[in-house]
Amino acid sequence: MKKSGFAKFPKLTYATIQHGLLKVLVERKVGRNGLAVMNALCSCIYANGKLGVASSERIQEITGLNAVQVMHGIKELRDKEIVHTVTRKLKSGAMKADRSMPGHVAQYEFTRDVWARIELESDSKAE
Repeated sequence: MKKSGFAKFPKLTYATIQHGLLKVLVERKVGRNGLAVMNALCSCIYANGKLGVASSERIQEITGLNAVQVMHGIKELRDKEIVHTVTRKLKSGAMKADRSMPGHVAQYEFTRDVWARIELESDSKAE
């Protein structure tokens, strides 16, 4: 077998922050809690810009932050308009922002301007 020289990590044990997203985080001066939370959320990003659902406990486990620090990190990412909650359609047909409550974890997605700055593989092939 040929050795590649690259490290192979177990699935779902690491996250990648794309350069476009990293530039946004730096430009908007995201602090250490927001950066750590963003890193944890980046372990699962869907093709439409939605982030995988992660509980506060899971983010704490990944980052080493406590519950209050995770809450501050998410609030910072929302306040700096990097992510916002996913809009859900209720049975009545009304649209409502997903929100955290006991026993439930909100799902976030990148805002449109941030998602536009994240380069996707299909974008780079078009050049």
